[in-house]
Amino acid sequence: MKTILLTVVSLCVLSACGHPTATPHETSSQSNSSHVNRQQSSKPSQAVKVSVSAVVELMHDRWGTDVDLSSIEIEPHGNQYQYDVEAVDDDTEYQMVLDGRTGRVLRQAQHALAADEAGGVERQEHAINTEHLLALGHITQAATQAVPGTAREWSLEQDDGVPVWSVKIQTAHAGQREVSVQADTGKVLATSDDD
Repeated sequence: MKTILLTVVSLCVLSACGHPTATPHETSSQSNSSHVNRQQSSKPSQAVKVSVSAVVELMHDRWGTDVDLSSIEIEPHGNQYQYDVEAVDDDTEYQMVLDGRTGRVLRQAQHALAADEAGGVERQEHAINTEHLLALGHITQAATQAVPGTAREWSLEQDDGVPVWSVKIQTAHAGQREVSVQADTGKVLATSDDD
């Protein structure tokens, strides 16, 4: 466990931590640590330090290289951000929840897929090719250039064979908006009001 945690932390440092937000539009009252007073302000980029590539490597360390990523959600939980990672192989679905600052595994589970999802069916529909994913910072920059504001939540899924990040952005005047960004090119695909 210590070796895996050290690997994640090392990858985070080596990959410049994959800062998800790199725009000048950010202000937030989110706290970046459970040890920091919630009244202090910090940027979400200070709260999400673990890169997506480090998360994928941890997923393969835990469940093997034959497992494919099927989704990632990065959301605030209390005063910290967490990764909710789902993966799949031909007959099993895996889930792991990580601390967004440290990469520490908070929970993990696995279960057999239902008969209609097993045998590679679920994998074929939802598996994400992680080899060409852009860093979360690039995705966030593309999203906040399309809709200026502060990125608050990120969700990665396969959409008709294309890996797509949905980025929820808090704007100064229009409330919350959602921007869809192609995960391997950074191309903005759509913007919409977030319900």
